[in-house]
Amino acid sequence: MSLRTNRRAVFLAGAAAVCIMAAPAIAQDMPAKAAAPDLDQKGEGGGDIVVTATKRETSLQKTPIATSVVSDAMMKDRHVQSLYDLADGGVPSLRVAAFEARQSALTVRIRGIVPLDANQPAREQGVGIYVNGVYLGRQHGLNAALFDLERVEVLKGPQGTLFGRNTEGGALSLVSRAPSGEFGGWVAGHRQLRVVQQRNPPRPA
Repeated sequence: MSLRTNRRAVFLAGAAAVCIMAAPAIAQDMPAKAAAPDLDQKGEGGGDIVVTATKRETSLQKTPIATSVVSDAMMKDRHVQSLYDLADGGVPSLRVAAFEARQSALTVRIRGIVPLDANQPAREQGVGIYVNGVYLGRQHGLNAALFDLERVEVLKGPQGTLFGRNTEGGALSLVSRAPSGEFGGWVAGHRQLRVVQQRNPPRPA
């Protein structure tokens, strides 16, 4: 073995020892990474989310159904104006697509469950759509504007026990905001000629 080879071996051994000694120090200096918030289990304020996935109000953490919740604040932050805007991948396992010939009709699928003929908007869906518990049986008109919603509950997996037919993939439950009893309102224009106005009259005595 030559002198040059011995020097190279000694140099490599010394460099490896320095790297091993420096690794714990670097690990101690690095700040701990904060855990990502669980949007499915906690609200933006850190409080528990109350859902009606089991036909009664329960805490999302205690609900025995795989459920994701899109709150009113989240819809504003993500500029969600219709169900089609939920197609951005923000909700796991949920996919939404519009018909090319009928932009007002949507195909909604959860965990890959879609109608046998997804190009026929008159077909029954594999995911049930409910507005305050009322079933929307067809895909026509699902791309309408969402107005005054409190939250959107995405129930994943078969929901036939509680919601009946056409829920093999799951269900979307749209829950409207309850009246506040105080007079108020807002006006908004979304860079279009369309103006949205809402008024909340006081509740009659």
